[in-house]
Amino acid sequence: MRPWYIAINGVLIFLGYLAFKATDLDSPDPFYSVTLVLVDMVYCMYLLLLLFIEIYNRTWR
Repeated sequence: MRPWYIAINGVLIFLGYLAFKATDLDSPDPFYSVTLVLVDMVYCMYLLLLLFIEIYNRTWR
């Protein structure tokens, strides 16, 4: 893997983790109760995509 690819994935995973930790479903502020939930869903899809790409690369090489 290229170093920039690892760095970009590391930053995205870290930002997703911070958003996941900051989510508060009981907050009256829509940023914490709605926006971060959507970010968390995108983050989970991103992690699943990385997992499937890794499985594909290990299977077909």
